[in-house]
Formats: sequence, structure tokens, C-alpha cells
Amino acid sequence: YATSKIVFDYFSKLTDITLLDWVACAGTMSDAGDIYWKDFVKQIQAKYGFEGEDPWKTDLEKVVGYISQAECYKKGYYTKVLSALAKASGPKDFLKSDIKKYYVAVKSEIEDYIKKVEKNAEFSEDLVYYEIRPKYSIKSILVTILSRVYYPSKTIILVVNDGKEKLSISFRR
Repeated sequence: YATSKIVFDYFSKLTDITLLDWVACAGTMSDAGDIYWKDFVKQIQAKYGFEGEDPWKTDLEKVVGYISQAECYKKGYYTKVLSALAKASGPKDFLKSDIKKYYVAVKSEIEDYIKKVEKNAEFSEDLVYYEIRPKYSIKSILVTILSRVYYPSKTIILVVNDGKEKLSISFRR
């Protein structure tokens, strides 16, 4: 159960929070809950005009990205996201917020590392080992994209080398 969805469902029983359904949907997608809550995601897509079979290929993906990638840009920027969410009248209004600049910067770095994976990663039969030195905190997002979109039948080991004495590792299958 994605955290955003359980919170939305619970508080919906106590008060009317239907104006926040798009935020709950974005959080559900971010937690990979779109696989389990397809009807909920489709309902939000239809309600707010995010047309397309795959929600990750609509502006709903940008809503997810704006929320998650601001914190990737700089730790503590979730407060900027919360402020923008509170001011937004809906998802399309939120997409006009200044949070976009963080999304653009982080997404660009993610796309750059995706382009380089074939050249820079080590591949074996069912394993991809990829070491990176990102400017932004993209480890979790990148490893999830690599495992879900590019290499769904392989185990991904993504290593972030900060150039100091510490490595940070994420695994996905």
C-alpha cells in the first residue's frame, strides 16, 4: 500500500480532501503503487486531463518529478515543494510553479546517466553494475528507472561514488 494512497484513503473517511487526490496519485506513482492502483491513477488522469495509456508518459509524470526531484536537487527543498503544493489550485497550476527549474536540472542529469549506461556500466548475464558520480541525489530515481524501463529482467547495482571514502549502493530487480 503506497503511503500517499493509504493516507488519502484514511483521511477521506474523516473529511473531504478530494482536491488533493492528484497529490495522492503522484505519491502513489512515486512509490510504484501505480501497478496496484491502476483504477485510481486512471481516474485521476481522466479527471485532470492527463491523456495517455501510460501515466508515466503524461504530465502526471512531471508532477511526480517536480515533487521528488526538488529534494534531489538540494536536501531540504521539500519545504519549497510543500509551499508550491499548498498554493496550487491543481496539478496544472502546480506545473507552472518555480519548482520546474529543479525538475529540469535533475531530469537532465538522470537522462545523461541513462545515455551513458551502455558505455560505462558492466554487464553480465543477469546483472548490471553501474558506478556514477552525480551532482544531485539521483541514486534511487535512476536505479528505479533503469530496473523498470531499461533492464526489467536484470539485477541493477548502482553505486554512487562521492569521491571521498564512502560509497552508496542501491539494488533493484
